[in-house]
Amino acid sequence: MPETAVVTLLFGDLVGSTELLQTLGDDANDQVRRALILALTLNVEARSGAVVKSAGDGVMAAFRTSAADAVACAIEMQRSAAAIEHDGHVLGLELRIGVSAGEASHEDGDWFGTPVVEAARLESAAQPGQILVSEVVRSLVGTRGGAQFRAAGKRAFKGFPQPVPVVEVVWRDTSAPKPIRRKKRRAPKRRVLIAVVAALTAAAGIGTAIIIATASDSDGSPGRARRALPGAEGYTPIIEPRPCPEDAPSDADCETLVVPQDRAHPDRKIRIEVTTYPSRGKDRGVATVTIGGFQDNFSESNIREYGEFVAIDVRGGNLSDPSLACPEIASVARVIMALPMGAEQDALVFNATESCADRLVAEGVDLNQFGTADIAADIRDLAIAKGWLQMNLQGDREWGRAAIEVAQRHPDLVRAVVITNPLPFDAQANTHARRADAAFKAYVEACRMDEACTLKFPDLQVTFARRYEEFKLNPVTIDVPDPDGGADIPVYVDGDRLGTVLASALGDPGARSLIASTINSDGDGVLTTLAAYVVEEAPLDPATVWGLWNSLYCEDEEPLVSIAGLAAQAAAFPLFSGTVRVADTCAHWPTNGDSVLWNEVRASAVPVLILAGAMNPFSPAAFAEDAARAFSDPIIAVFPTMTSGVIENGPACVAELRTAFLRDPRSDLAIEDCIAAAPPVEFQGT
Repeated sequence: MPETAVVTLLFGDLVGSTELLQTLGDDANDQVRRALILALTLNVEARSGAVVKSAGDGVMAAFRTSAADAVACAIEMQRSAAAIEHDGHVLGLELRIGVSAGEASHEDGDWFGTPVVEAARLESAAQPGQILVSEVVRSLVGTRGGAQFRAAGKRAFKGFPQPVPVVEVVWRDTSAPKPIRRKKRRAPKRRVLIAVVAALTAAAGIGTAIIIATASDSDGSPGRARRALPGAEGYTPIIEPRPCPEDAPSDADCETLVVPQDRAHPDRKIRIEVTTYPSRGKDRGVATVTIGGFQDNFSESNIREYGEFVAIDVRGGNLSDPSLACPEIASVARVIMALPMGAEQDALVFNATESCADRLVAEGVDLNQFGTADIAADIRDLAIAKGWLQMNLQGDREWGRAAIEVAQRHPDLVRAVVITNPLPFDAQANTHARRADAAFKAYVEACRMDEACTLKFPDLQVTFARRYEEFKLNPVTIDVPDPDGGADIPVYVDGDRLGTVLASALGDPGARSLIASTINSDGDGVLTTLAAYVVEEAPLDPATVWGLWNSLYCEDEEPLVSIAGLAAQAAAFPLFSGTVRVADTCAHWPTNGDSVLWNEVRASAVPVLILAGAMNPFSPAAFAEDAARAFSDPIIAVFPTMTSGVIENGPACVAELRTAFLRDPRSDLAIEDCIAAAPPVEFQGT
């Protein structure tokens, strides 16, 4: 019989190992991986634990004598990972760590049982740099070792009949700089792209491998069309099976939606990837469709306790055929970063934009067919092909607009809508400078409400204005290591670039804590930080779908924006004037600009839940009220201390609010309690 014992289990895994491999190459990556595993092993052994096994870039460890030692080891492991160097440069590695405790069986050097599974689930649920432990571990540790804990809500874990209480270990040393997280190169989040984005489009975007979620009751044979709904005239939407990628969950169902590129001339087709995650609960709720770019853990989402969760790419996205990627723009990114914002930079970007447009048009792509109304029609066609009578919709920012469009045009088809970080209907208000200014004011207010921040940084706005003028008068060029391993990239830093860096960092949950200390720093430190962030945010990935962002902006917004209005925005918010460009991107992108998307906004009776972070430079709090005009009875939750990613980066209660709303859109939600549970900003250096 196997031995059983009460034991504390720890699972730790490196975040971004694939991206690290792509950045360093095989040989250097092997060196870093070996150094990391050695450091983690020493951490475990120093705390009287034992490494059960290591899986390349992570470890499983067991602690037979002390849960407090396991928690202390988890903290030391995070610090060891953050200190790993390569070629004299600190890599700032981050781990996900989960810790659980309980009675487990020991056999052939391995451990088995519920605490093992729970620790693994906690590790998977952790954010980069986060340590999650079970309630049992917190109880066992108590006040031993000085560890600090805070409740992180409940999580629905596979294999557990009820949501599991989760506790976070508060471990970061705020006196030491925290690493800025590397972004996934194949699926970067949309951001104000520092050196390039303002010149590309006043709509602001970073390409994403866009995913939209929907649920499926499909019962037809492969490739078979389902019943027709009003709206699909002259063609029949088709859903076809496709092989799932190797990294897809085993229960995922992968398909392709086939629809016309131009619905008025339906001969040429667009193919859009769809992935369905089946319901895990007893309920068979209405399918939930998330419209592109929404960051969510589809395989583990608690929506699946309610019903199916389906992911679909948008037309023009990385998973669409055709994709509107523009490698021509990525090819000039390194040159652009060395230039001040102005005519020389514009010429490079516009030439690259025209080259991309010419290539796509030669390939048969009609760039007029990639606006919000076209994407909304795809979502309706998905319902037609699936045979749904109703569906829920979920969308973030521009994809929230697509959800609104479907609800406006087909209210009987939409049961409920969840919108995160909404954009306004007033295109003139949706400019970088106005958004960045509102987000920075929310950040300053959060500092004012934090005693330590107020003492350390008593007047952030004045300091930022002074720094802006310093860099405006004395711009500098800093050489930054190329993340792809090439020659160093020169980055030109002036006042305008400082403003765009700050605006972008406000939208990054992993970087905003650095803002106060960075703009209050002197000397090379602030320059190096600014230049490194410019490179990190730059559109170096040739797969970035710049063409999609151009078509969206030129179809939906540019016709409603005046050059004089943009110039007025720059004058009204001078510290962020670098984020406002009056150059006409759409003159170099051949679209008609004849969208009628926002000509009429009706108050739909479809229930809606709107979630926003007040510090989001892409969608500040005021935009939530504007988007709510499209609904007769909206529910709005604005989180003062949060920025982008209110569901994936917020407390667990945000995801729970969403699922409770989808279960019963008319129920009372604990909005105030969830807002109160949002974590404060961790101001680095206080």
